[in-house]
Amino acid sequence: MPVIGWVFLLASLGLVIGSLLILRKSASKMHIPKDKLDNIRKRKAKLEAQEKADED
Repeated sequence: MPVIGWVFLLASLGLVIGSLLILRKSASKMHIPKDKLDNIRKRKAKLEAQEKADED
């Protein structure tokens, strides 16, 4: 394989690995305010109760 082929192969591999590392680093940054998180939990509990009532 010519040198330019190896350069393209290494560059593409570097881009893929770099993108995956950036994605992993930013995946855990989900800042939800506490009041919105409480609203989400209440809504989820309400829907689960409604689904349970519908099943019975």
